Amino acid sequence: MQRRNPVIVAIVMIAIVGLILLAFMIAVPKIQIDDAVLSIENEDIEDHEVRVEIIDPQDVRLYDEVYVIEADTRIGIRKSVPELGMYTYRLTLDNGFIITQNGSVEYSTNVGSSENLEFVIPSGGVCIVFDGATIA
Repeated sequence: MQRRNPVIVAIVMIAIVGLILLAFMIAVPKIQIDDAVLSIENEDIEDHEVRVEIIDPQDVRLYDEVYVIEADTRIGIRKSVPELGMYTYRLTLDNGFIITQNGSVEYSTNVGSSENLEFVIPSGGVCIVFDGATIA
């Protein structure tokens, strides 16, 4: 009976394990955190300025931006976030009206995963209304 060299056996085993790991990494899609997603529709006849703040689960403000939304227009906003969780969306209309809504950010998938929060500035432009959430 012939004895096998343990160094060669170890190298072959490492190569096989490496090939299996490589095949697994290629075959399995990379799991990424989805974006924070919201949309704002202005149904008013006047343009409006809306301040959008996105606050993470640890109460840290990640985004604070102002958007001008033209009359009878809808805008979509996607922002990268660092972690999964429940994020707070705070929208402030140009007249000082504030609405706060929570929405979840999950792992990104092909069929959608995170909530797309939908807001509307109704005719008259005195407030912002939360219009529901869909899967982004």
